[in-house]
Amino acid sequence: MNLDPTRSKRCPFCLAINQIDETRCFLCDREFGAAIDSSRSIKKTGRRDQSDSLDQYTSITFSDLVGSFFLVVLIFFTLGVLCYLPGVGVLLAIIVAPALLRTLIVINRRKSRKEPPDLFDQAVIFFVSVLATVGVLLLVAAAGFILLFLLCISR
Repeated sequence: MNLDPTRSKRCPFCLAINQIDETRCFLCDREFGAAIDSSRSIKKTGRRDQSDSLDQYTSITFSDLVGSFFLVVLIFFTLGVLCYLPGVGVLLAIIVAPALLRTLIVINRRKSRKEPPDLFDQAVIFFVSVLATVGVLLLVAAAGFILLFLLCISR
């Protein structure tokens, strides 16, 4: 993305830098037209109507709310396990953090392509990411044990 200020614009809702020819923000997926019109109404009247200030919150979908709730539950569950069983909590955090990061990246990419995944697709992406993370961790552990075994035999 080009960060030249003459060839980019900021989203008035989330302040993300977008390309000048975009009509929607890549991050929050809101249209620029509504925000520009409401900012022009501020200049004309000197104040914004209460309905204009609430428009930015009406574009939140049920899927976004459930995804946010799932994220909060996942974080609190991991912290709870970390408090009572520190070893298992650390392992859970190591498994969940990369999977959650990959899930958020995939969801944002699909939203930017105008193909937002539904709630079931988001869950599938997350659980496939968890399985991939577990698989990579098992491969790394197996490689470590094999290396340790070979080092012990050579002595």
